[in-house]
Amino acid sequence: MPWFRVRLNFRLGVVLVLVLTLVGCATVSYYSQAVGGHLSIWLKRRDIQKLINNPDTPPKLKKRLILVLSIRQYASHDLSLPDNYSFKSYVALNRKHVVWNVLAAPEFSVKPKRFCFPVVGCLSYKGYYSKKSAIKEANRLKYKGYDVAVGGVNAYSTLGYFSDPVLSTYVYWSEADLAGLLFHELAHQLIYLTGDTAFNESFATAVEIEGVRRWMKKQGQPKKYEKFYRAKQYEDQFMRLILRTREKLKRVYASEQAESKMRQAKKQVFAQLKAEYQALKKHWHGYTGYDYFMSRKLNNADIAGAATYFEYVRAFQLLLKKHHGDFASFYQEVLLFGKLTIKQRHVKLKQIIAAAN
Repeated sequence: MPWFRVRLNFRLGVVLVLVLTLVGCATVSYYSQAVGGHLSIWLKRRDIQKLINNPDTPPKLKKRLILVLSIRQYASHDLSLPDNYSFKSYVALNRKHVVWNVLAAPEFSVKPKRFCFPVVGCLSYKGYYSKKSAIKEANRLKYKGYDVAVGGVNAYSTLGYFSDPVLSTYVYWSEADLAGLLFHELAHQLIYLTGDTAFNESFATAVEIEGVRRWMKKQGQPKKYEKFYRAKQYEDQFMRLILRTREKLKRVYASEQAESKMRQAKKQVFAQLKAEYQALKKHWHGYTGYDYFMSRKLNNADIAGAATYFEYVRAFQLLLKKHHGDFASFYQEVLLFGKLTIKQRHVKLKQIIAAAN
C-alpha cells in the first residue's frame, strides 16, 4: 500500500533553516520532527565493514551484514547501479517501523488530502518518526471528518541526497526481498523523473526483478527467486483489485444520491472488496501477505493513494532484452525518456508492449 516505502526528495537541513522564517508553529513542529527524526538515524550510522570486523557484533547480525555487502557489491559490479556509500552503513532502531505515514481522504472522495508546505511542496501523506505523533495527527483529522489511515513503513529512501543506511527494520528480511529492496532503491538513485510515479516505479521494479533473478541464480537458489517473483505477481494482482475498488467508489461519489445512500453504497463496495480478495487468494497457494491489511475496517484513505508498480514493467523488461541484458546500455536508453513529456513517455512505453504482443 502507499506507505510501504517513503521517498524524501529534499535536502532536510536546508529546508529547516528556510521554513523557520516562513511558517507558523504547527508547520515548524512538523518539519522539526521530520528533520530531527532523519538526522537521528543518519547520525547513528555505523560502517558495516567495521561492524563485521568487530568481535562484539552478534553473529546473527554479522552474517546478515556480510550478505548486505555482497549484495551491495553485486548491485554496482553486475547491475551497473550507483557505487556510493548508500547501504554500506547500518542503523539499529528499537522499533518495528522507521516511520508511520498518515493518509486522509474526505468521506465521499478517494482523492487523498494534500499536505502542502513551503519549499518542499505538496504530499499525499504526512510521515512521522513517532507512532504516538502519527496517531495524534490521525485523530485530529478524524475529528475534522476525514477518513484516515495510519501505516508503518520499514524502509525509506532519500533518492541519493543522503547515504541511506541499512536499517534493523528490514535487515532480516528474506535474502530475495532484501536484495530486491536494495536494487530497487539504487535504481531510483540512478534514474528518477519528477512527477512520474508510474514510470519511476515500473523502471525500478523491472531492475529489482531481474536483479534478484540473477542474484539468486548466482547463489544457486533459483527456487527462492520463483517464490519472490510469485509474491510480486500477487502484489500486482492485489493492487489492481484495490484500483478497481477505487474506481467503483469514484462512481458512487460522483452520483447525486443522498449522503445516507452513498454511505450504504460505500459500505457495500468495501464488503465486495473483501469478498473479491478472498476469491483472489484461492489462486495464491497459501500466500497471506495482505491478510492483516484486509482484516481491518477499510476506508477511503486506505486506497486513496494506491498505485501499481507494474504498469510498465513489461516495457522495461523488453528494453533490457533489446540490449541483450546489458544494464549499462539499457540505462542509457531509459535516460532518453527524460527528454519526453509524461504523456509522451507513457505512449512510448505502451507502444513497446503492444509491438511485442
